[in-house]
Amino acid sequence: MNIHNLIKSTIIIILMIIASMATIIAFSLIFDTFKLGNWYNSFIITIGVIIANILLWPILRRLLM
Repeated sequence: MNIHNLIKSTIIIILMIIASMATIIAFSLIFDTFKLGNWYNSFIITIGVIIANILLWPILRRLLM
């Protein structure tokens, strides 16, 4: 893997992390019934969403491109 692809992959992963965190924060702000519970639950949900995004990214990239 050359450095250009590594940089692109790193930027995409960072953007996915930010998007996942923003989605969870937005859900908790928009919907009154969406409760994260304790503070560590939000971290667990965020980490789960990030892992799902990282695992699904190659599949989605092949389907979309």
